[in-house]
Amino acid sequence: MFKVNHKNFLILIVLLGIFILSGIQWTTVQSPLKVSVLDIGQGDSILIQTPEFKNILIDAGPDSAVVDRLGEELSFFDKTIDLFILTHPDMDHIGGALDILSKMKVKQIMLTGVVGNSQIYKTFLDEVKRQATPLIIPTANRDLRIGPDLVLDIVYPLPGQSFLGKEVKSANNTSVVT
Repeated sequence: MFKVNHKNFLILIVLLGIFILSGIQWTTVQSPLKVSVLDIGQGDSILIQTPEFKNILIDAGPDSAVVDRLGEELSFFDKTIDLFILTHPDMDHIGGALDILSKMKVKQIMLTGVVGNSQIYKTFLDEVKRQATPLIIPTANRDLRIGPDLVLDIVYPLPGQSFLGKEVKSANNTSVVT
């Protein structure tokens, strides 16, 4: 019969410690870069998950379906979008943007700054201002370092080109390209 005394208790603790330590990997495990094209019906939304566990969301589709799809892709406790890129302010790309702002913690937003005429876009910009979410206006000569080995290359707008505050015929032609 195993009698519990001070010596046996100490041996049990040491064995438990060895068991726990044997399960620890001493090298850093890095997750792969993951890109998910979210099925949200008409429109676009892409989720990029980096090896450093950062979430980059490109566009939000036409409605709140994007939030449900994000719920399927992200862990239950992960409610953070580190960078939210809105390529342009057409409805099929920004319709779910307000839902993202209300249900997720958005750390920063990239948009071209082109004038959008929809009420949803105007309300979105008001909410961004209210939440004091930092805005990034992209330029092709300003790449963003996302992680130690990961850079978001901004291809369009072209160097020296800016759509900030401009009204255009087709917002599609002003889309951020990374």
